[in-house]
Amino acid sequence: MSRPTSYALLAVILLWPAAAAAQLVPVSNFGSNPGALDMYEYVPDGMPDDAPLVVLLHGCSQQASGMNPTGFLELADEYHFYLVQPQQRTANNPVSCFNWAGEYGDPANLVRGQGENQSMKQMIDKMKADHSIDPARVYIAGFSSGAAFAAVMMATWPELFDAGAVMSGVPYRCATTVQGAYDCMALGSHPNLKKSPAQWGDLVRAASNHDGAYPRVILFHGTSDTTVHPDNMIELVEQWTDVHGIDAEAAATEMVAGHERRRFGDGEVEAWRIGGMVHAVAIGDAPDHGCGTAGSFVSDKGLCEAYRAIRFFGLTGEEEPPPGGGDGGGGGDGGGDGDGSGAPTVSILSPSEGTEVGGSVKIEADASDDGGVTRVEFLVDGMLRGADASAPYTNVWQSANAGDGEHTITAIAYDAFDNSAEATVTVVLGEGDFAAGDGTVDPISWGCAASGGRTGAGAGALLLLAAAFFLFRRRGAE
Repeated sequence: MSRPTSYALLAVILLWPAAAAAQLVPVSNFGSNPGALDMYEYVPDGMPDDAPLVVLLHGCSQQASGMNPTGFLELADEYHFYLVQPQQRTANNPVSCFNWAGEYGDPANLVRGQGENQSMKQMIDKMKADHSIDPARVYIAGFSSGAAFAAVMMATWPELFDAGAVMSGVPYRCATTVQGAYDCMALGSHPNLKKSPAQWGDLVRAASNHDGAYPRVILFHGTSDTTVHPDNMIELVEQWTDVHGIDAEAAATEMVAGHERRRFGDGEVEAWRIGGMVHAVAIGDAPDHGCGTAGSFVSDKGLCEAYRAIRFFGLTGEEEPPPGGGDGGGGGDGGGDGDGSGAPTVSILSPSEGTEVGGSVKIEADASDDGGVTRVEFLVDGMLRGADASAPYTNVWQSANAGDGEHTITAIAYDAFDNSAEATVTVVLGEGDFAAGDGTVDPISWGCAASGGRTGAGAGALLLLAAAFFLFRRRGAE
């Protein structure tokens, strides 16, 4: 057995999901299935007529049952919606990733009516034929490669979905090759792949002949994700706000259970930054609804992503007030939760005010709090660029895609009670040679530092993905 193959198999063994508590039922004969996927359904007891349907997509190294710990099945029981869960085969992808960037350089899966997207469309048709489903209430959600493919489905089949949830994913057509997929995942180190909102939106509009409303979109991403860089959520916001013709600046921002929630337009797009989370789906007890069991790619962050997704879909019976109206989620101004410690202190050590910068800009901050600092988030011009959970607090801003002129760097420090404080400096980006080399780091090494040490499932995931990419290239060359 070759070393790369053994690495891939080891990673799969390390990350194999635990047996699901709930029962998924396999379904066969759902169509021509050009993408050669497997289909599973979950049908709660006592389903009413015209019930909703949620398509749920797993991530790399997982089977359909790998999404069970995230809480979706229990929520389906509680709120009475059907689940259909496509499952990838290793014959299509060695580590069971949905092929969101095409398959071995063939982009057919990204083209409406072909490959894996057609197979998933046929699964939806099968569910409608077998059950009483309201065609106006079909939704899609996915994690990691499943999140990226959820974006593919909303772009290629927009008329099928009322809304979708992208959990730690990438924009539609960020890549169409294996190497491009790797670069998109490390987007912070590949600013050349970033696009304007209109360019991102045009890719979605070109994916179908759709002339009606597009699906509403809710996004989730961990601020310490070093497998799929958090910059991807910035680009996703730009893609889907442009598709909806709304402002990419948030209409409302609030803190919920220590995590930032931003809403755009009249609520067509919503984005959550899950503080301190690596590549995972958030679960846990929360002010609104608890869920889930922590495990591989499932992290207890005191917030149930699955619940927030179906609430955004409109399946919980709660009406969201318009952006700006607030829903009691909390402010995030560090007003205190009775801990008495007050806000932390934070300062930006480098670059200093007025510094001329370029290339890879290393940002360093100092922060302290009586109860301890849980993380420092770094923003450039108001957009999150990353977070660090341990001192010294650092981040690297790849400035090549930013325009010349002044830019504002912000560091926000949080304590255990989510009290916060921020510091800002203004730097000048221009042409010429700069001492950028001192701030240039290997993206994988930086990821370890940014997450406070990469261990367990996170490290295994990166090894697995690296092995997969090697195998992709090898198979493509044969």
